[in-house]
Amino acid sequence: FYHGNLGSEIMWFMPALIIAVLLQFVAKKFNLSSALFAIACALHLIGLSGQSYQPLVPFEIFNPETNTFFINSRDPLFFGLFYVTLGYQLARVNAVSLIKRFPWPVYLVGVILFSGLSIAEGIWLVKGYGGIVADYYLMTIPVTLSFMALALTLPTVTKPSIFAKTGEHSGEIYLNHGVLNI
Repeated sequence: FYHGNLGSEIMWFMPALIIAVLLQFVAKKFNLSSALFAIACALHLIGLSGQSYQPLVPFEIFNPETNTFFINSRDPLFFGLFYVTLGYQLARVNAVSLIKRFPWPVYLVGVILFSGLSIAEGIWLVKGYGGIVADYYLMTIPVTLSFMALALTLPTVTKPSIFAKTGEHSGEIYLNHGVLNI
């Protein structure tokens, strides 16, 4: 259950989401949400060492052949928890009202800029150090935040935006994206 590979490896995100939401719920109950976010940030950086940045780290934390539990860093503690707690922190400070202070073209530039930097980061890690192709990078965070801000600020008229239309199908997209990977 923890690794989410029962049936298909792409399902790792479902238990990650469940576990992360439960941890966030408990942290909120005990007024420890900020502490949990700090821990999630640290765990996310450690998780990157088991993904794209593994070739730059002189030791292996995540290795299915030598470790019994930390076989993959794409799991609830190292990735799921970070994004759930980040979302909670953004909601807590009412980030939507802050985001809406700037027009959507600002965020479109952010999406283009950070996507380009993410591609450059990936090429640098893969070509320069033998990193894993199409993995998580540090630039994944600003790319995600830029896309979110763009989606929140795109003007809508009488019909839903393309983001809203796509969002209606996010469950099917997630459940079927493994076919594209294959």
